[in-house]
Amino acid sequence: MAETPDARAVGKGTLEEALALYMEEQRKLEEFQQRLDETTTMVESPNKVVSATFDGRGELVQLSFNNTKYRTMPPSELGALVTETISRGRQQAFATMDQLSGHQVMPGVGLGDLAQGKVDVTQVVNSMFAASFENLIPLLGGTADKTERPDAPRSRPGGTPPGTE
Repeated sequence: MAETPDARAVGKGTLEEALALYMEEQRKLEEFQQRLDETTTMVESPNKVVSATFDGRGELVQLSFNNTKYRTMPPSELGALVTETISRGRQQAFATMDQLSGHQVMPGVGLGDLAQGKVDVTQVVNSMFAASFENLIPLLGGTADKTERPDAPRSRPGGTPPGTE
């Protein structure tokens, strides 16, 4: 008679694998966080009057006027120069964020796009959870039902869906 593996031993192994995967992802996130903390982006206006420095998250941390030419500029021209310099700097900072992350959040979406608000956060979160569940379910010995949405209400023990009792 063939022996069947102890269900607890099988579950323990896959749970350990899932935990190891989680710990590795946590380590990568901590490294990414540290790289963001150490990163700055500096841009200068084309005429060298204004420079702007941004942190790794694309936040303006310093705005400088490099000479006295700004004093003779019309206010609207100076305002446009400052606005354009800040905009260009933020875009460069977000591009750097994409490079540091090393991968896309989801196909066609970089972390910089997400930080700039160029994508629907709900779509990204649902995509991330769906991918996570699809990767985790086989580790736990199950199969993924592709027809069921990750955000759909689940039945509770006894068969009653949440919110219908």
